[in-house]
This record gives sequence, structure tokens and C-alpha cells, in this order.
Amino acid sequence: MTQVPEKWRELPLAEQMANIGSEVHRMAVFSSRGDTEHLRNAGERALDLIEATITARGGAEKRELTLLKDVVRDAMHGSKEYAISYEMLESYFLPFAIRARS
Repeated sequence: MTQVPEKWRELPLAEQMANIGSEVHRMAVFSSRGDTEHLRNAGERALDLIEATITARGGAEKRELTLLKDVVRDAMHGSKEYAISYEMLESYFLPFAIRARS
């Protein structure tokens, strides 16, 4: 994602993170099914959204979002470096989804 759509920039951080979390959830579903093509597609969408969030936000969130991007990329490739499960990632994103819905 080279240019960040204005609509994405205007979303509160909780909604941006909830959207990223939705793609991570899709990654988990496709991983459990052994569907590598859809897993890769969901992972790429998640990475694009994280990058868009970094671009839109910058500042204090940049360090955590950059680490998150590395963790999601690692999860796409079997979680060799960070050893973080999809369940752990989904737990990370759950509070954002709850906040975005309230």
C-alpha cells in the first residue's frame, strides 16, 4: 500500500487495529485449514494495513506497529523467530475490536 487512503487516516486507532486483527483472524482460519494461498493473501492484507497505520500515525505508535509487522510476517511463515501463536495474536487484537465496537 503506497498511498494511505484518507478514510484510513481518519479512523481511530482502535478501528485500524480491529481491521488488522480481522485479517490476522483470517490468517488463523486459513492456517488451520492448510490453505496457504488464502493465508498468504490475508497476511499480505494485514501487512498492508499495518504499513498504512504506520504511515498514517507515525509518532509513538511506530515502534510497536513495526514490531507487530515483524510478528505478523513471522506468523505467515510458521512463527520461527517470535514463536507467537495465532491465539496469542488474536488475544492481542481483541481489546481493539471491543473498543472499536463501543
